[in-house]
Amino acid sequence: MDSLLEHAGSALAIIATALFTGMRVMEVLWLVWGDIDFSEGLMRVRFQLSRQGKRVALKTKAAKRDIVLMEALGKLLRRCRLTEPFSTDTDFVFQSSTPRQPMTYKGLLKLFHDARDGANLKDVTFHALRHTFASILIAQGRDVRFVSRQLGHSKTSTTWDTYVHLFEAQRHAQDARDQLDAEYGEMLGGADA
Repeated sequence: MDSLLEHAGSALAIIATALFTGMRVMEVLWLVWGDIDFSEGLMRVRFQLSRQGKRVALKTKAAKRDIVLMEALGKLLRRCRLTEPFSTDTDFVFQSSTPRQPMTYKGLLKLFHDARDGANLKDVTFHALRHTFASILIAQGRDVRFVSRQLGHSKTSTTWDTYVHLFEAQRHAQDARDQLDAEYGEMLGGADA
């Protein structure tokens, strides 16, 4: 993550948004400033961009969601909004070179590939940013229902089936730490040491 963000250059905001929200690529491209609630710390996903550059409904009902907005990403996006000449609530966060038009899928992939290649991460796809966000939430101990809602999955079983190895590893790691402390912690002076 560090290397990718370090090599992102002018694509820092869009790559960071994908990385720390888990939004699908076409959801990121349709994001408008009014979808970001800086005061509540939320990013609202309501529409997505079609391959033809049009606003379309989301993939599923569950895809309509509010995603947690980490403070640092919020600050980055606020700075971007201040420098953007077209930044009303209905303007796109990530615009093409044509004012008030969304960045294209092809344009986003070019920016992403440049950052990825500069970071020497040749096999990483843009979709891997979505998986990374899910992995971060799981490592933090978030439950499957929360992760599923953040990703916009229709069923928690989709989230579980995709990330079961991470949920299991996280749960077992904490259980192992707790049990090791309970059974052997005294050998090292206990919790007071």
